Amino acid sequence: DNDGISVAISTLTASFQQIEKALLRMSERLIPDVFYNGFRRFLAGWSGGSLPDGLIYEGVSDEPVRLNGGSAAESTTFPCFDATLDIDHSQHEKVSAFLENMWEYMPEKHREYRAALGKGASVRKYVISTQDETLVKRYNDCIDALYATRSTHIQIVTKYITIPGNKEKKHRLTDIGTGGSPILKFLQAVKSHTLQAKIE
Repeated sequence: DNDGISVAISTLTASFQQIEKALLRMSERLIPDVFYNGFRRFLAGWSGGSLPDGLIYEGVSDEPVRLNGGSAAESTTFPCFDATLDIDHSQHEKVSAFLENMWEYMPEKHREYRAALGKGASVRKYVISTQDETLVKRYNDCIDALYATRSTHIQIVTKYITIPGNKEKKHRLTDIGTGGSPILKFLQAVKSHTLQAKIE
């Protein structure tokens, strides 16, 4: 029903606003140069960079294992938001392939939940079908809030990775995220796809 959908969308909007506020607090306790030079390299995986052939985990495998480093895309949270709001990343082959690869790092039940959301009823199509201007506005406000959160994420990446990386070219970690994606291009594409979901 429209009221239930409206409440759910408004709750999501408020959640995105809270996430953005939390992201903006990073600078209270974390110095960009300390993060970049002292911590970030340990988040990088073994699928490229200094260990392109992977790493042998004694007692686990006799062959090198290639794993991506930590990435927000490994969390089920934002892929579930995207699935719920019908944000389509399939138009960009590299982005879509990277996101699907990250699903492999999620717990199995999380992957199943994300897949179920993607196959479920379309919230966006439902909102369009109602021709309810208030509901359309609520949906678009929610998309704007998610877009703002992703914009803030890009600002943080610039502050904590791009700028310090440009000072320390020797580490060569500026352009590639710890998960293995070309970080700014990837995040900008994801942000752009978010805005494209708005209902005209």
